[in-house]
Amino acid sequence: MKFARLIQQYKYNLESWNGEGNIGDCIQNIAVRNLYKQMGISDNELVKINRDDIPNYSAEPVILPMQGWFGNVHGVFPLDIPDNITPVYVGLHINSGNNCRDIFIQKNLAAKMKAFEPIGCRDRNTADFLESLGVKTYFSGCLTLTFPKREKEPENGKIFIVDLAQKTLENLPDFILEQADYSITHRYKFKNYPVSYKEAMEFESKAEEILERYKNEAKLVITSRIHSAMPCIAMGIPVIYIHKSNYKNDSRLDVINGLIPAYNPEQIDIIDWSPKAPDIEGLKKIIIENSTLHMCKVSQDYHPEKPFYQLKNCMKNLRKMSDSLEKKAKFAELVLGLKLSIHCKKNEFKLFKLLYSKKKTVIWGASRYIEDFIRKYHIHNSNIVGIIDINPEREGSFICGYEVFTPEILSIFKPEVVVFAIKNNHNKIYREVKSFLSQNYPEIKLHEDIM
Repeated sequence: MKFARLIQQYKYNLESWNGEGNIGDCIQNIAVRNLYKQMGISDNELVKINRDDIPNYSAEPVILPMQGWFGNVHGVFPLDIPDNITPVYVGLHINSGNNCRDIFIQKNLAAKMKAFEPIGCRDRNTADFLESLGVKTYFSGCLTLTFPKREKEPENGKIFIVDLAQKTLENLPDFILEQADYSITHRYKFKNYPVSYKEAMEFESKAEEILERYKNEAKLVITSRIHSAMPCIAMGIPVIYIHKSNYKNDSRLDVINGLIPAYNPEQIDIIDWSPKAPDIEGLKKIIIENSTLHMCKVSQDYHPEKPFYQLKNCMKNLRKMSDSLEKKAKFAELVLGLKLSIHCKKNEFKLFKLLYSKKKTVIWGASRYIEDFIRKYHIHNSNIVGIIDINPEREGSFICGYEVFTPEILSIFKPEVVVFAIKNNHNKIYREVKSFLSQNYPEIKLHEDIM
């Protein structure tokens, strides 16, 4: 049985379609092609199948990775897979719009899909949908997160702005707009219809050209395109992702949860314009290993010696990573919401971040201010070991669950950070505390500037 991959020869209805393709579709196909390359299979050996014509495939039996976006748009529903295609579900996303999921249910495709469990979903939303229909799933990530990390950054890198909404552009800071390069878009206009195989390959070549430009030229990418963001993250390029519009329920986006923030246009004022690229090499490695093992498992003659017991470990580790990233994303969303609501109160936001330190922390000052702050923002961090106050009458009392101690306890707690949180006589008391710590505990870092 041969291996296959998808290409994009759109078969959309011309009455509603403008003849425009999305480069992101090709980027997903190139990621699959890269996976095959790592497996030692060249692209000439692969059968090419048009994504929008999957239900009509009638040639030789093939194994096909179902990696990418699948929906119901312009008269095309590609998820009804014929018997001569053995699907390998890694990185599957089922669109939640255009009645796609209703049609999926009406056609009873969940029953057919169960034969290939567990289904690797690129996002939690797709996984939840399939689980609700009794299909076993796991988080498999997206292969567009597996592009190789670039070896070096460009000396005079560009800030690429890719397909942002006009209203978003109008609100970007001047120092970004003055440096911006708008020469990359993920929109592609086809010359002919029906789309020929030749033009489908030209479409992929354009996607490859764009990926090379990101790798060799970008110091920062600001985009509304998920498949601009993900390959750039994989290549080690800093990315700022901004929604095209102010919506919260984009079912595609939890694939980047915990990797980078997903801002909406109302959050322009709080965006970090100098982000660092996240290190995803561990995630990348396990996505590749998981996808390779699933591909080998369904093949009758390819690498029969592969130790498939590793599959369970792969899926288990991917789920752990997904859960960890989800928790990180929820915290990031909380931080963004807080920062948006008080972004003019920069010191208050700084205090919030300090109180969520990963280091062993004590708060200096058992004040009404810190009590109100902890209550207001529901501060719960096990790394906060207590509150220090020089008033011996406060010792042994509690503020929102945190016990109050006198300064002598520092020799026992040995915290890494002291967060100074006193408003009255702030400067005078801060100098006194700083002097006390430098004389007695010089290794402890004292944080101020929060009022």
